[in-house]
Amino acid sequence: MTHALVTGPITGRIPHGDGFLDVTPDVVYLDSAEEAQKAAESIELEHAARGTHPIQEECAVLSDRDAVHPGGLSFSKEVISEHQAAHKALNKKAGL
Repeated sequence: MTHALVTGPITGRIPHGDGFLDVTPDVVYLDSAEEAQKAAESIELEHAARGTHPIQEECAVLSDRDAVHPGGLSFSKEVISEHQAAHKALNKKAGL
């Protein structure tokens, strides 16, 4: 069975296993669910390396703790703490 993986905004050839995977197309087709999961993980790690992972992009918003953001909400210490934990886990996974 063929499995489709939406690549998102990342493009080019990225490290994947012992070689590279071209994620330029909007969708890549893989032979198994396991290979699709491995490709998704490679994309996540490449986003982390490029600084474009969603967790990394949250940093600019969350760094201004006193700002009031759309909807009139400010970020609580708990939200900041959860983000920091997610960021730490991503860095560990990506070896950053």
